[in-house]
Amino acid sequence: QVAMHVRKIEDLFGQKPQIFRNTELIFNNEIAHTARMMGFRGTLAEGADHILQGRSPNEPYAPPEFYLPEDKYWNVIRQSFPGVYPPKKILVLLKNYKLSDDVAFRFSDRSWIGFPLRAETFTDWVIGSGGHNINLFMDYETFGEHQWKDTGIFEFLRKLPELWQERGIRALTPSQVLDDWEKKTQGPAEQEHLKKEAASILAALSALWKRPETVQSPLELQEKTFDAHLSISWADTERDLSAWNGNQIQSAALRALYELEKYVKASGNEQLIRTWRLLQSSDHFYYMCTKYWNDGDVHKYFSPYESPYEAYRRFSHALCDLRSRLHL
Repeated sequence: QVAMHVRKIEDLFGQKPQIFRNTELIFNNEIAHTARMMGFRGTLAEGADHILQGRSPNEPYAPPEFYLPEDKYWNVIRQSFPGVYPPKKILVLLKNYKLSDDVAFRFSDRSWIGFPLRAETFTDWVIGSGGHNINLFMDYETFGEHQWKDTGIFEFLRKLPELWQERGIRALTPSQVLDDWEKKTQGPAEQEHLKKEAASILAALSALWKRPETVQSPLELQEKTFDAHLSISWADTERDLSAWNGNQIQSAALRALYELEKYVKASGNEQLIRTWRLLQSSDHFYYMCTKYWNDGDVHKYFSPYESPYEAYRRFSHALCDLRSRLHL
């Protein structure tokens, strides 16, 4: 599916994507390195507080280094990405969820201390946040649907470009952010001799003290580690996978869907393969969420069904139809 998306971007825009963005920013270390093996140099993720632990989300991070089993991943990836040579590392760009949510969720909240949010105020907050880059992620529906026209959201947007230009804020693509970061971490060419001197000093010191092989040289330490050994996302207050796989009906639906994989692929029927692929859309499982309070209200807002159980019933009917077409 990633390879199909890459080809579509190349066909429509003539550009080869360099940054990987998963559904709802679903991310973990394994996904990061799988994306690297696909040829991506960067990936997007949620700036989860429990991983950052007080650090700023406003700079690129790196996932922990490890190697994925070649028989499990590399052979499969080579079939979809022939001729791709993975970069040596992949960097993670994190969403600044506090500033993003100020616009996406709190903009029209009259009980919020920041209401009404003016473009000038938001610009001050962006500058005050500091760091190398600030990533603001929000749904397209934020503008005009979640935040209606009469909230002033469009006037707010119109003012931002001019304000940001005046205050020295640049808008960059993720690839441009990584380009700037690489220039910053590599340093100017005239400082290369300092690096060589530092390397010679370290070499001399190593004769007196053997550095453990597992410890990186200070010259190699550029990005801080973002260690997501458990999956995270930008969904709900938990920021995990519970929006799609947090109850029994969601788990049952996912299990039933993936049990059909070998039969679908063995059929060689492109229409059945496409149907099975479309049934993997995360929305189907999102609608089956049974959470309460604020998160439950959000799920209910997006769902076309009267209840999560109706969503499960409809999905089960679609699976039964697919099974019958597979003669199971």
